[in-house]
Amino acid sequence: MTQPSCNSFISGWNRYWFQPTRPEPLAVFRILFGIYLLCYLGSFANKVILVFSSQGVVQPWYLPEWAIPSATLAVWLYSCLLLLILLFILGCATLLLTPVLLLFYLYFFLLNLAVKDSAYDRLNLIFLFISCFAELDAAWSLAPTFVKHPGQIKLITPWAARLIGWQLCLLYLGAGLWKLHSPQWHESQFMYWTLIGVWASELSFWFVNLGWPMWFYGLIGWSVIVFELAAPLTFHLRSTLKATIVLGILFHVGIAVFLNIPEFFNCVAAYALFWPPDELAKLGDKVASLIVKSPRAPQ
Repeated sequence: MTQPSCNSFISGWNRYWFQPTRPEPLAVFRILFGIYLLCYLGSFANKVILVFSSQGVVQPWYLPEWAIPSATLAVWLYSCLLLLILLFILGCATLLLTPVLLLFYLYFFLLNLAVKDSAYDRLNLIFLFISCFAELDAAWSLAPTFVKHPGQIKLITPWAARLIGWQLCLLYLGAGLWKLHSPQWHESQFMYWTLIGVWASELSFWFVNLGWPMWFYGLIGWSVIVFELAAPLTFHLRSTLKATIVLGILFHVGIAVFLNIPEFFNCVAAYALFWPPDELAKLGDKVASLIVKSPRAPQ
């Protein structure tokens, strides 16, 4: 009995990580994650010299002084970074391009972003590192192979998509467990003061001024804990997947508009990796049919 059970487990394990599947989830992740990177890093466009050059205020982390660029070089390197992200979104030879993008991101991270010690920056680095080994351009891309064969569908091994998805699940699970074991998160006052604290937006102040009862803020805090603890499971259940995605989007939208922290939208980009590939392919075909109209017959 033991040997068949062991073989069954190994067989299921191999199917989960390596059985060929459609490439659309990774393609959607590439596009969404690339758009996120373009928005996040593009927000530094008006302060490149101040934040990333020797003429500004930089706080390098394990970088020697000679590695801090001049103002002109910083602008050129930053422009190359944005160009790499744009090519990443378009899916141009991603197996070659993504490692270069990772090196550029790592350089700017060590130049001044690492001192923030932000989870979203570390998550970006992890996503990019795994993406270096993934077939991101097997669908909806400008990959030369698929320009020659536009109707071809290439199946890929899903291990990279699984790994990125589980990284997201571990992020949620770790955050949920930390909140569960933090007494302040169990008190209604904690969420109340968070929504009128240093991170709060004008919308957040307006929301609090509506005069909600204190128990309502406790409900918000516990709903966050429950979502983060449950999401690693509900992402993997077909019956709860779509509801989890909707709740997750609302969760991150709330963080962005109430606490001025849109940087965690990188999590939303990974949601596509849980969506059934066949459904994503059909949805992509519908979107494409709306964008690219069939040519009219000659008169």
